[in-house]
Amino acid sequence: MWQAFTDYLAGVCGGTVGMFVGYPFDTVKVRLQMQGVVGAELRYSGMWNCFKDIVKTESVIGLYKGLISPLIGTAVINGIIFGTQGNLCRLLQPEGGQIRLKTTFLAGIGTAFCQSFVSSPVELVKLRMQMQGVGKLETLIQQSSVVQSRRYRNSVHCFAVICKSEGLYGAYRGLLCTFIRSMPAFPAYFVTFDYLCQKSAILCNKPADQLGIFSLCFAGAIGGIASWVVTFPMDVVKSRIQSDGIDGKKEYQGIIDCFRRTYRNEGFQAFGKGLTPTLIRAIPANAAIFYTVVVVKRHFKTQ
Repeated sequence: MWQAFTDYLAGVCGGTVGMFVGYPFDTVKVRLQMQGVVGAELRYSGMWNCFKDIVKTESVIGLYKGLISPLIGTAVINGIIFGTQGNLCRLLQPEGGQIRLKTTFLAGIGTAFCQSFVSSPVELVKLRMQMQGVGKLETLIQQSSVVQSRRYRNSVHCFAVICKSEGLYGAYRGLLCTFIRSMPAFPAYFVTFDYLCQKSAILCNKPADQLGIFSLCFAGAIGGIASWVVTFPMDVVKSRIQSDGIDGKKEYQGIIDCFRRTYRNEGFQAFGKGLTPTLIRAIPANAAIFYTVVVVKRHFKTQ
């Protein structure tokens, strides 16, 4: 029971630190993914142009737009992720010892399923907040002499508006996409981290639970990159489905229709929109997450 609690607490701490480190890159990723989809012209020529434009027009605060919802949500989600992963590993390998990669892989699938129920609505709110002010409808709202305020005052208000106007179904829009995206992502995430830690332990000639900051951060960063590489096209589709209708008109009938129309209109490269800032974000964010998780777990283990 105590191990389960420390896994959860370590995940909460890691998720909080990782969110602060990586959130600006996530905002840029969403803006790039949604270019030309919600009625806006192609505004950004690339990642750095997007960064500069956001800072210039919205200040640095614009990079952290919609932070509150994912900050709270990510703390809970990462608690679920690392808590579920740790518990499933112990359940699947009750004899203890060094966790086998097969065990890590299977636990990752279970973790992906459990966390999707929380991450889907959190990411929906985050996306809506990040896209606020972008698109034809948003432009009309800002220019209107009648309505001067923005559609969403904050993340909580955004969630309330979604539930009121679209119901509980609307709050879970994109849930299936989140499932499909997460199923390969989390096994890749944890297997890569564990594999690199095992190899580092051999190279450093020390137990895996005594690895230093460089080894842990390196393994965490590569784990984050691996999880995004295997699942990024589905993340693009998820973002588009969750934002569909934000400009007043629904474009997609489902996941397959979104895939088909995105490919037909923009080509295969559309499924890589926003990949660069995502991978850059993955390095410091996941290094911080895994390092924090390991440090917290070690702290409680020595108590």
